[in-house]
Amino acid sequence: MVGAPQASAPRSIAGLYALTPDHSDTGEMIECVAAALEGGATAVQYRNKTAAPKLRLQQARALHSLCTGRGATFIINDDIELARSIDADGVHLGRGDARIALARARLGATSLIGVSCYDSLEGGSGGCRGRRLHRVWKFLSFEYQAGCGACGVAAAVQR
Repeated sequence: MVGAPQASAPRSIAGLYALTPDHSDTGEMIECVAAALEGGATAVQYRNKTAAPKLRLQQARALHSLCTGRGATFIINDDIELARSIDADGVHLGRGDARIALARARLGATSLIGVSCYDSLEGGSGGCRGRRLHRVWKFLSFEYQAGCGACGVAAAVQR
């Protein structure tokens, strides 16, 4: 478990944002994410919703190390405690996930918190209006396009 939350300024997210798939082969996932980073991705969101907790921790640690080494922002999907335990740059919360205030309390003032707002800024995890968020990801005008072959690292591409 990490000690105190980060004290440095938060990273910003700009450019290609890659999303990992539900994939159990850690080595293959790392290869695909490395290819996405080489292709210009500046941020990676670890989003394996089907893996067991032990595998999620293993994959998240490996991908965090890869992203840190390449200067890319690393975000954990839905899991505040996993993000905290590996000192990820932030967490993305979707509908039905933890509240923004809990994420901020657990991760600290400088972590990125992304929120899916669906069809309005009132949606997502407790609503976005009136909240001090570093980032809000809204994919209404985006589609996901498959990336790296078998593991399908996806990228959000504006229509």
